[in-house]
Amino acid sequence: MRNDGHRLVQSAAMGRQRFRNLSIAAVAGVVMLATTACGGSDGGDATTDSPEPTDSSFPSVIALADALTESGLSCTLEYEGLRDDTRELSLCTVKGEQATLSIYADPSTVTAFLISPDQGGVGATAAGANWTVDVDSEALATQIADAVDGTVKP
Repeated sequence: MRNDGHRLVQSAAMGRQRFRNLSIAAVAGVVMLATTACGGSDGGDATTDSPEPTDSSFPSVIALADALTESGLSCTLEYEGLRDDTRELSLCTVKGEQATLSIYADPSTVTAFLISPDQGGVGATAAGANWTVDVDSEALATQIADAVDGTVKP
């Protein structure tokens, strides 16, 4: 029983760390957007390779998970959703890959992320107007984006 408790604590700590990392990335994206906007750029070549945000939006991670499931990509949330000042977050498994679902209070956070330079990380993100789904493979991110009218950032 001691090992099960240790695994739960370890799992919770890993989830908090991933949540912190994603929050830091979101803040960095907003700062980068503000810096670019103030720098006098004419919006030229710097963003031509960036995916365009879509109008697809959801009121909650539950609604996003339901839309995925209805489109044939089963997504049973591990919990209803953790909230902080910037977003609501939950996890599910889609086609064998862990998916991190986020609904952002300020859609400009998603826009900033989409236009930010690639950081060379692992995985890919499907995104809409106010949501993201982070997964391990670009192929699954593309399937998710197609299912709920989003776009993909590799």
